[in-house]
Amino acid sequence: MKVETKHGNFDVNEITYGEQRNLHRFELRSMDIETGKLDVDRWCDLLDHVSELAFGSQEEAQKQLCHLEQAEIDLVLTEIQQFYLAPPKK
Repeated sequence: MKVETKHGNFDVNEITYGEQRNLHRFELRSMDIETGKLDVDRWCDLLDHVSELAFGSQEEAQKQLCHLEQAEIDLVLTEIQQFYLAPPKK
């Protein structure tokens, strides 16, 4: 399926309900609920997980995203994550 982002359109893998729930858990773990602060290491783990879900492997993610700067890659992966957690209504 195609995801349109500010930095380009990307063909990404569909994910199952179970993968969607696991992704949500990754998201919750990246935030300290009590303080509202972002755990940067866990957030990076979340984005790495998104890249593997979306592209099948880190190697394929690198091929698809290598033309972007790291900050842009983070934005693309965040947009894909948001797409996965709130897909468009059919």
